[in-house]
Amino acid sequence: TGWADDPASYRVVSVDGGDPSYAEPAPPRDVSRKSKPTDEARVDVWRFVYPQRHQLYLDLPTPLVEGVTYELRFVGHDPAIAPVRYRHAPAEQVSEAIHVSQIGFEPGDAVKHAYLSLWRGDGGAMAYAAGLPFSVIDESGEVAFRGVTELSLGRDGTEMARGRNYSEVDVYRLDFSGLDEPGVYRVMLHGVGSSRPFPIRAGVWGEAFRVSVRGLLHHRSGLALGPPHTEFRRPATMKPGEDGFMVYASGAPLMPPPGDPRQGQGGTFERLREAMTDEPVPEAWGGYMDAGDWDRRAAHLSCSRLLVELYELH
Repeated sequence: TGWADDPASYRVVSVDGGDPSYAEPAPPRDVSRKSKPTDEARVDVWRFVYPQRHQLYLDLPTPLVEGVTYELRFVGHDPAIAPVRYRHAPAEQVSEAIHVSQIGFEPGDAVKHAYLSLWRGDGGAMAYAAGLPFSVIDESGEVAFRGVTELSLGRDGTEMARGRNYSEVDVYRLDFSGLDEPGVYRVMLHGVGSSRPFPIRAGVWGEAFRVSVRGLLHHRSGLALGPPHTEFRRPATMKPGEDGFMVYASGAPLMPPPGDPRQGQGGTFERLREAMTDEPVPEAWGGYMDAGDWDRRAAHLSCSRLLVELYELH
């Protein structure tokens, strides 16, 4: 990371001669890095390590020119890193700064918004401006809608019920609510890039609902899974009377009592065993697992309550 954070480690050159500013290899003015864990490895009983993904941002001396091909060269790294060629075409390239619902929108939705914002780790907020022109383009590249950015939430602003702007960046709204024509689209800003594609079509919210509810079905405890509701087959899990399984009552509290030094799952199991009784609880089954495992607890009942509420409403 020390090498990667050094502007002297990079050179940008216009390989096709289309940009005089980079006729000679030029270093960036600055480098920012955003690092975040991508996984978790348990290497001891209570010791964890986290592999990280590092994303680098090069602050270049002049903007790149659309349609020009550049080469990014890496200096002073052992072993050597091969150079990377890049054709600057924002209409074709996805930018992490442009955010839009991947579920999509129904044609008649009254609100259709994308958002523009970028946090660059140790480089802080990327500065954009209100009034930047944007386009919504279809699969053929034709412009279906035009608009301009407007400030939705300033970096010092507050979100409803949150008390602060946790993104720590200015967030700009890209309003294309007037676009009702079904199709697959991308939101594009010149000099920034494009969003990932998203649909406008009837039924998209229903599809998202079905995916969510099928996820709940597959996390259902005590219920055998299989056709016709799912192709995934699984016997009933954790159900008293199935395969000799039985649940017994325990007098242990859910949370550790004051002063108990035992923490975490290990301490919970110890308390459960110590307070275990021989009283069977044959109706202690059902509910939803929180991670596809044995765990069911009172907090998970919120899921059932929401489903009942949804049924009552509709």
